[in-house]
Amino acid sequence: MDGIYIGLDKLTHFTASGFLYYKIYRLALEFVESKEAAMQIAMGIYGEIYILGKLSSGVFSFADLESNYQGFLFALNLCNS
Repeated sequence: MDGIYIGLDKLTHFTASGFLYYKIYRLALEFVESKEAAMQIAMGIYGEIYILGKLSSGVFSFADLESNYQGFLFALNLCNS
């Protein structure tokens, strides 16, 4: 992608995990007072440690976390514009 080699799993992290972060963010907004607090709830490393990452594959991937976050920002900008 633009001269950078990436695994196809990063596209899944961008779309699926990013959208999941967005859904968690929207749910968190109902329970906390600020957007910043809701974002902190949505942006955990829990999933990368226990669900998709280190526990299952033995690898903690900062690239996966970044793909998740960028997907979240994409969904946030798309749905809130």
